[in-house]
Amino acid sequence: MLAKDGTVYLIGHCRANRAGKGDNGVLQAFIGEKPFSRAATADKDGNSHFYSGECENPDGGRGP
Repeated sequence: MLAKDGTVYLIGHCRANRAGKGDNGVLQAFIGEKPFSRAATADKDGNSHFYSGECENPDGGRGP
């Protein structure tokens, strides 16, 4: 997690189950850095392929 003061916190490790299902064709295009069309199926587990991060926003979206 990235705090507003710039401090980075590790709040978890390993699989986080955040990305969910996705389209394999879109994933392969992303990996190959090629354009892709709209996803057609949810046949790939995105959690095995992507990292995620979070940024602190204690102002409920009103702050910078």
